[in-house]
This record gives sequence, structure tokens and C-alpha cells, in this order.
Amino acid sequence: MKINRSPLYQQLNTVLRKLIEEDRYSVGDKFLTERTICEHYQVSRATANKALSSLVSEGLLEFKKGVGTFIISKPETHTNSPLLPEFPELAKEIGKSPTALIRGFEIINAGDIQSDGSPFSEIDGNKKIYFINRLWSVDGIPIKLESLYFDADYCAGLNKKSFRKSLNDLLVNDYNLNIIETVEKISARNIWKRESELLEFTPEQAGFHIVSTSYIEKRTPVFYEKSIYRPGSMVILNGRFSLQLPFK
Repeated sequence: MKINRSPLYQQLNTVLRKLIEEDRYSVGDKFLTERTICEHYQVSRATANKALSSLVSEGLLEFKKGVGTFIISKPETHTNSPLLPEFPELAKEIGKSPTALIRGFEIINAGDIQSDGSPFSEIDGNKKIYFINRLWSVDGIPIKLESLYFDADYCAGLNKKSFRKSLNDLLVNDYNLNIIETVEKISARNIWKRESELLEFTPEQAGFHIVSTSYIEKRTPVFYEKSIYRPGSMVILNGRFSLQLPFK
């Protein structure tokens, strides 16, 4: 099969995601190599690498140096409705009013995003991105640390006051963006030393880690989130995520 429409890596990404969905692959299986993808789809190494890196950033694949690329989860797509509610909604469900502290707000280049591969840097490393670092607390206890990234081309004029409303309202109502797909990956990982200081918790304890990307037409990413929850603050009840009291 030859992919002949531009941009190539986005077309290839779609094809590879469908492959991962198929029954022939299970979580833990080794995936196609760059060389195999190049030969089968008649694309360059750079295009194959970009497509694979985007699938890594979505939480579907994992690179293991010297070993290969492995499937770590099957695609979970939530159109216009992510699996995990926004933090104010989670707090409201347990009768709490959260407070937010914006710790950082700046415009950066997409290539400067510290990630295994953000959807923005894969398109253009010089693309201008709004970066917001926000800490949510309940009853004075820090619960969620967010790193939020917005494409400046689609969210011009973004400022700290913009975050008095929900992210969905901001994207859909203020900027009139037609969010056609939100891909969200939820996993557990140990919090890092700096995160432990901000969340006021012992490092090397596991908390829920969120990686989410929202797309508009032509699968163009406009929003990317990386967040970590305070260990022990979140539970799954009847298939739903909920905040857990008391916070330890």
C-alpha cells in the first residue's frame, strides 16, 4: 500500500492505529519496525518515525532502546467527551470547591515541550504554543498538577483570566473550535521528585497520570495535556473516576 496524500505522517498514523486495533495484535506484542513500515508503505524513515512517535505520545506504543517498539494499550477514543471529567467537576461531586494556582504561563516553541513526543512538536518544532502549569487543591491540599499546551494559531489572545472557565468551554465556545476527537490515556506511574514537592507527597508513590490530546478537522491537534494526581486521591468506583476523601 502506498500513501500518497499530504501530510504523509498523519495518514500513516491513521493506518497504523487501525492495525493496532486489530485482533492480530495484543498488548505486549512487538509492533512493526521503522524499516518494515518504510518498505510496506513506501515512506521515508523520517515519516515512519514521526508516525510512530505520535502513537507513543498517545500512549499506544512504547520504544525500548535496542529491543523495538511494543504495544502498551489499545486505542481508546472519546469523541468530544474525555473519559475523565475536568477537576472542578470531580471536586463538585464530593461537595468541594477547588482552588487553582497558575504557576506558569508563557509562549514556547513546540520543540521545547518536555515529552516523549507531543503532537505539536511532531508537526513543527517552531510552532508557537501557549504553556500553562496549573496546580489544583482541595481544602488546602494539592491534588492535581497540570501541564497544558494550546496551539497559539487557534487560541490567539489566551491569558490567565481565560482559565476561569472549563477547558471545553474555552476551546469550543470562546475559540469556536470543532473538537472532533479527544484521545485520552490514563495510567499509573510514580510521581517524580519535583512533582512530589508540589503535591506535598512522598516521591516514588504511584498516582494517576493523564495524557490527552484534542483534535479538530484533518486530525489537527489543538490541545495537549499531561497531568499527575496526588497518590491516593483518585479511585475508580463503578467504572468512574472519583476523588477520594480523606486526602492523605
